[in-house]
Amino acid sequence: MRLLDSIGVMKREARNNPQKAQPKKKAQERAAAEAAKAEKAAAEG
Repeated sequence: MRLLDSIGVMKREARNNPQKAQPKKKAQERAAAEAAKAEKAAAEG
C-alpha cells in the first residue's frame, strides 16, 4: 500500500492510534505509586 501511494496509484489514509503512545499497565501503576508517594511527602512537610 505504501508503495502504491508513493508512486501515485492509490491513496492510503493516515493511521491514528493514540493508545499506542500510552504507557503499559505496569508503568502506569509505578507512576501512580510514585505520585501518591510524592503527594504524601508534600502533605507531611
